[in-house]
Amino acid sequence: MPMPESWREAYLCHARSESYRVALAQAEQRCAELAEDGSFYVAYSGGKDSLVALDLCAQFKPPVVFYDFGTPEAKAANVIPQWLREEIWDTVVDHYELELLVVTKRRNFQTWNGPEKAWPGVHVYPVPDPVFW
Repeated sequence: MPMPESWREAYLCHARSESYRVALAQAEQRCAELAEDGSFYVAYSGGKDSLVALDLCAQFKPPVVFYDFGTPEAKAANVIPQWLREEIWDTVVDHYELELLVVTKRRNFQTWNGPEKAWPGVHVYPVPDPVFW
């Protein structure tokens, strides 16, 4: 469903405001500082807020971290649905051309031969539950 025209106008008006431009410049400056010292990663969930953060940070080419949380419906493998993996890939790798790092609980892949089957071509870091939490 497209955004109502009244909302679009409100957002555009805000984007032209001085306070918005100052906040944006401060955020970009902070991203540049973090990118310089090599400690810059972006956490991405696939939601609207993290998409905004990803868009803001993408110009600095940081690695993007996604946590594969698993789903109760996927009892056999306990990983996120294929359509969401594809959406994450399309956004992070295809659109923004950024490195994607997937962190998941080791138990999410107990019944698989390895995480590479769920996330082909992506760096997957399975960690024990206590380490993650």
